[in-house]
Amino acid sequence: MDETVKNQIRNCCLEKEAAPCVSACPFHFDVREFVPKAGRGAFNSAYRAYANAVTFPRIVSQICGEPCRAGCPLKDRGGAVNLKLIEQAVVKSATLQSAREGEKNRGDRRRRGRPGVRAAPVQQKV
Repeated sequence: MDETVKNQIRNCCLEKEAAPCVSACPFHFDVREFVPKAGRGAFNSAYRAYANAVTFPRIVSQICGEPCRAGCPLKDRGGAVNLKLIEQAVVKSATLQSAREGEKNRGDRRRRGRPGVRAAPVQQKV
């Protein structure tokens, strides 16, 4: 994509107004914050931004009808960004990382020999 087209898109989207894709989204999800985070591999940060905008991120990423594609200025210039795939990848990555961390935490407790909850010895009154 040449620089003139990029500048035209920046002028459309970055003039302190909502981008066309944000306006088309029923959640008013800020794509301009989300896509760069996902692009640089900051999936947890991207997931937090997505989860803050969307009530049920896992479900919405699967059933989204992509109204943002209709409003995207790139649709006439080589194709709109497929946000649904990016959303699904971010949700999947965050879910996998959360599962790995949970598995790691459970394993750490077992290795140390400390149960999660300890019962105090019961003393009987005589």
